[in-house]
Amino acid sequence: MNRNNVLIMMPCYNEGDVINLICEKIHKLNSSYNILILDDGSNPSFKLKYKHLNTYLYTSKTNYGLGVTTNISINFMLENNYDFLVRVDGDNQHPIDYIPQLVEKLIYGSDFCIGTRVNANIGNGLRIMLSNFVKSYFNFMAKIFISKEIPNDLSSGF
Repeated sequence: MNRNNVLIMMPCYNEGDVINLICEKIHKLNSSYNILILDDGSNPSFKLKYKHLNTYLYTSKTNYGLGVTTNISINFMLENNYDFLVRVDGDNQHPIDYIPQLVEKLIYGSDFCIGTRVNANIGNGLRIMLSNFVKSYFNFMAKIFISKEIPNDLSSGF
C-alpha cells in the first residue's frame, strides 16, 4: 500500500468557498492526495476556484444525502485503484493535518480509523444536550463491542 495513494472524499451542501480553503489545506499538506468533492445539490452549485490536477468535482442537482455520496466515492476509489479513502466534511470541522496519522494507522494494521471533529459541540440548549446524549450512547456501545480506546466523538465522520 502507498501512503500517498489517498482519495479524500468531501461531501458538501451549500458550504461555499470554505471548500476551496479545505482543498488548499489538503494540497499544502500533501500534493499527492486526490480530492473528490461531492456537491450534493447545493444552490447555487459549487465552483472550484483553483483547478488542481488531482481534484475532482461531482455535482448532483438533487440532495441525495451522505449514503449516496459515500457510494459514489467508494466506486470512484475502486475504479481508480486508490489504497485509502478518507472522508472530510465540507464545513471545515475535521483537522486536515491529521490525515497522514489516520493513513499510518491503516498501514500498520488497523482496519479503519475514526478521527474527531474540531468544533463538534456547536449549539446550545436542547440541541447540544441531545447531541451529547447520542454521542455518549454510541461511545458506550462502542466500548462494549470494541473494548479499545475510542475517540470522544465516534460519530465524527472523519
